[in-house]
Amino acid sequence: MELLWLAGIVVGIIALGIVLAVALRGMRPKLPEAQTFTPVPVMRSTTTSTTNVTPPGISPQVIAEIDRLVAAGHRRAAIKVLRRHGKLGLREAKDKIAHWSISTTAPSAPAVSRITPRQHL
Repeated sequence: MELLWLAGIVVGIIALGIVLAVALRGMRPKLPEAQTFTPVPVMRSTTTSTTNVTPPGISPQVIAEIDRLVAAGHRRAAIKVLRRHGKLGLREAKDKIAHWSISTTAPSAPAVSRITPRQHL
């Protein structure tokens, strides 16, 4: 009888061990699956950005002056000229000057500005 009890306990322990092993195996972290990259086609617009478009009503002479100022590195003066002649707010004028490209339609003039930088005292 004692042998039967001992055999039952051993079988119970083995069964408990199997159940625990299966449960722990399910909790084991799995290797991540290989990810495949599928590029999404990007539709590019053929129209230009509104930042690079000069405001309507600005004469070619004003555009040439802004070109000269930008080329000479006088961004503040270029923003002031653009605000005055384009009737823009500060943020709009600043964004347009930050993305300004020298115009090929403006009258050609040397890239020297008539505005001199401030002299330090």
